[in-house]
Amino acid sequence: MLWLGVMAHEIRFDTLFMFALRARERVMDLFEEITGNRVQHSANTIGGVRSDLLPKSKEKIINSVKDLEKATR
Repeated sequence: MLWLGVMAHEIRFDTLFMFALRARERVMDLFEEITGNRVQHSANTIGGVRSDLLPKSKEKIINSVKDLEKATR
C-alpha cells in the first residue's frame, strides 16, 4: 500500500494516495494489535508465535479485515 501511495503521489493522483495511505494505516494498526509493534514484527518463534491473541483482539482483527476488504475493492 505504501508503494501504491507513492506511485499515486508521483503522478499527482492525490485521491488514490490518500486512500492507499488510509488502508495502509489500517494494516499497520492490525500489525500493532497482533504483534505489539508497528514496524518490527518479531512475533514468530521456532515452534509457533510469541503469544496468543486475546478474544477481544480476534473480534477487532476480523472486523478490521472486513472493513479493509470493502475499502480496497
